[in-house]
Amino acid sequence: MHADLADIEHRYQQDGFVVLRGYLRDPKLAELRQRADALATALLAKRGNGGKDAPFANVLKNLNRAHPWFASELGGGDHLPLMRTLLGSELTPASAAWFNRPPGSAERIEPHVDGVGRPRIGPVGATIWIALDATNVGNGCLHYARGSHKVAYPSGLPIPGFDTATADAVAIEAAAGDAVIHSALTVHWSGPNPSENPRRAVSYFYWADAPQPQTASA
Repeated sequence: MHADLADIEHRYQQDGFVVLRGYLRDPKLAELRQRADALATALLAKRGNGGKDAPFANVLKNLNRAHPWFASELGGGDHLPLMRTLLGSELTPASAAWFNRPPGSAERIEPHVDGVGRPRIGPVGATIWIALDATNVGNGCLHYARGSHKVAYPSGLPIPGFDTATADAVAIEAAAGDAVIHSALTVHWSGPNPSENPRRAVSYFYWADAPQPQTASA
């Protein structure tokens, strides 16, 4: 166990992210998927037209403000001890979010960092992202720029001048239930989903022992 934790810490500190294979399994994975889908359906219905006309219609933040179950997971989920260890800090809960890249979607998220509005000093914050479906390059998986948490990029969505073609990019091809923890300073992005397969995820974002400025989409 200690060797595994040491390896997780090493990869997180070196790369700015770490993949946790098989992080959630049924029945917990099934419960998260069911609760996220039900809440997303209800919230999108309030937007009208199923929410399809809204910008970033397939991104819903602050699930914790909409339902007590997500507030409980954000504030006291099983992932918190590991995230405290990786950041070396107490955490301030910021947002639980739902991401959907439905089949045939042309939507993408451009390169950005979550730690918008924070000086790039010390452990700024981190996100744990949990796949609800299998995700790969064909259905718009996450990409990370390895080591980018060590570089002072300007804020923006997309980051001005950031070139994914020259970055040390890693495509996160994951099974349902796999998770990734990434630094709030790690550059990441995701592509469209021209496939016939869904690509849903839930994330929990935290500041490292600090108040909450505005965050970018993931």
